[in-house]
Parts: sequence; structure tokens; C-alpha cells
Amino acid sequence: LHAFDSLRVEAGILLWGRELTTETGPLQAGLGHLVDAGKGDFIGRRAVAKERRSGRRLRLARLMIEAKGAVARIGEGVLDGDAVAGLVTSAGYGHGLGKSIAFTYLAPGLAEPGKELAVKINGRRRLAVVAEPPARA
Repeated sequence: LHAFDSLRVEAGILLWGRELTTETGPLQAGLGHLVDAGKGDFIGRRAVAKERRSGRRLRLARLMIEAKGAVARIGEGVLDGDAVAGLVTSAGYGHGLGKSIAFTYLAPGLAEPGKELAVKINGRRRLAVVAEPPARA
């Protein structure tokens, strides 16, 4: 299971029950490109429209964490200074990238690529940088 999670988070693949839940919308999860608002009526159309109108939504972010061989735990706080800005939803070690990787939901201003945050792993505060979303085919 750890190998699957490592490959999944490195590839940027989201998981139902972690990054995708009944409480998160497609725009929030970075999947807006999969929603065709001009399609006509579809299940969830009103929910997506409500999500578009809402100015206060969190955004999914992928973090690259400076922690050789160590992986963040699910539910661990993502810190902006000393304030908890989000919680780790999934994590794994990206062997291809040589970094620990985690997903979290953050306020839009914090979810910008290059933003420096922190995650505690094994009691040590580690630098966590918001990464560009992985390329999608």
C-alpha cells in the first residue's frame, strides 16, 4: 500500500476518501478542466455552479517536503509560520523526484507554487514548498 501511495502522489493522482470526498468539489480539487458547464444539465451542475460563485474555497496543493526518506503522516498539520493552514490528506516518498510529497487543501493565497510552508515529520519541522500541479494528459 505504501508503494501505491508513493507512486500515486508522485504522479499527482487523487484518491477518493482522501483528496476527493463528498465535501470537496471538482474546482477545489483542481479538476475544473473536466467539468463542461456548457454541456447542459448533469448531476452536480448546481453544486458546481455554487462552488464557482463561492469566493471562499480551499484549493488542493501538492507539497514537496525536504525530508530525506521520511514521509508526512495523514492528518499532520501544514504550517504557515506557527498557524495550521491545512492537513495532510495523502503522502508518500517520490523515488523518481527524490522528495517526500504530500497533498493538502490550503487557502488560495497559500496554494501558490513556490510558497514555503512547513510540516512536522517525526517531531521535526520540515520545509514544504507548494509545487506546480503535475502535467495532465
